[in-house]
Amino acid sequence: MNELLTRPRIIQTNRLILRPIRKDDAPDTVRILTNPRCAETYMLPDYPSPDDALPLARRLAALSEKTGAEDKLVYGIALREDDRLIGFLNEVAREGDAMELGYVLHPNHWNRGYMTEAFREVIGMLFRCGYSAVRAGYFEENAASRRVMEKCGMTLTGESEEIDYRGRSHRCVYREIRKIGRMGKAVSVVPYSSRWKEDFALLRDRIAGAAGSCFSAVEHVGSTSVEGLCAKPIVDIDAVLADAGLFPAAKDALAGIGYEYEGDRGIPGREAFRYVGGEILPKHNLYVCPPDSPELARHLALRNWLREHPAGAEAYGRIKQRAAEDFPYEIERYIEAKTPFIESVYREAGLLPSPVRQAREEDAERIAEIRVGCYRMNFYPIFRSDSYYFGELSVTGLARRIREDPLFPGAYAVFDDGAVKGYSRIEGDELKELFVEPCLQGRGIGTALFGMAVRERGVRTLWALEENTRALRFYSRRGFTPDGERKPEADTEHDLIRLSKTEA
Repeated sequence: MNELLTRPRIIQTNRLILRPIRKDDAPDTVRILTNPRCAETYMLPDYPSPDDALPLARRLAALSEKTGAEDKLVYGIALREDDRLIGFLNEVAREGDAMELGYVLHPNHWNRGYMTEAFREVIGMLFRCGYSAVRAGYFEENAASRRVMEKCGMTLTGESEEIDYRGRSHRCVYREIRKIGRMGKAVSVVPYSSRWKEDFALLRDRIAGAAGSCFSAVEHVGSTSVEGLCAKPIVDIDAVLADAGLFPAAKDALAGIGYEYEGDRGIPGREAFRYVGGEILPKHNLYVCPPDSPELARHLALRNWLREHPAGAEAYGRIKQRAAEDFPYEIERYIEAKTPFIESVYREAGLLPSPVRQAREEDAERIAEIRVGCYRMNFYPIFRSDSYYFGELSVTGLARRIREDPLFPGAYAVFDDGAVKGYSRIEGDELKELFVEPCLQGRGIGTALFGMAVRERGVRTLWALEENTRALRFYSRRGFTPDGERKPEADTEHDLIRLSKTEA
């Protein structure tokens, strides 16, 4: 069995504080315990009067003060905005380093994502404290609890039991999530909140008030700095030194308001600080950067690009949401999933070398593989031609035709970051083809290829199949829209439409 660690006394999420239940919470605790809808949903006893619920309220408060490895887990769930108690989360059972959790939430706060937010964070905390599995049960008809557990990555165990409750038999279904490797804090991506601006302003004023003479600027960076963009609810701050030599003074000043220096955490050009003071502040990361910091330049470039490209920011948000769902407790894999998009923005800003190069003779087979894969995935559902897509269209024959193309390889460019993952074909100012390996789409590869085509090759027009709505959205987000011209696709009943670059 893993060695179990002491749990944190307070856990902050985007909208909640998980904390001990205090004496002055008693009215809210009793209100939750005596709510008839809570009793029906969470298997609470019937209390004839609020006074009858007080003993359990007091017991929950006493248990929630204890955070030792052997103590029973109880957290009060309070709203960050006013610290009001709206529910609690508790240990139901424990077997070795596996824990079963339960929760109660007042009905006024159902269907707002609060329990998913709290549950996800507590699961991550338990994994960091040494637990190998977290389990929970729910009545089969309770769809809301099922969704909470699904969103937290919990899967069915195959176990269930019949429970008699309030004169009815209910089937209780169990789900669990097991720790795989090194699983860290919960990866939570939430909708944009205007409060992030206020949180940054509060933190900026504290930092500037203590060390303002050391800094030329205190910048709000990261996704919380982009209006409308979903984000992990942690404010990222880059404090920019007026001169690199002022770092020792800045370090001392920040220590005076509760910040502990943690070095560069393996990333040169920024110095990390962790808040360890006693006051509850919004969750944030603070980095101190010299004025010529490459990391600062990248942070500002990404922030500014996302602010200037709302459609691009929306696409980035979808990538992050999907990554958070796929890897809810694996921050490294979450970061890996969104890195290609970020790097495409850095390359557009000239901060990274481009992986796009002119094609070479040996690229013909790889180009043919990509084209065949994309044709079958994107166009077969439209044209439904078995004889062509699964007969005539072959990698060997297509690679030979590509090599024999008098414009090859000059008209072709490939995305090569160690493996060729996409390509484009350009003739004059017209983009003839742009394809990305199907399993790698949505990672910024097409953006890099198209950006090069526009910037370096002067592409102004292209033709796209009218039914290919995904491609039309991709080009529209990059300033290419239908100009009214259309023509039939050869040997089909379908039309191509021309897209032209929209003038700024």
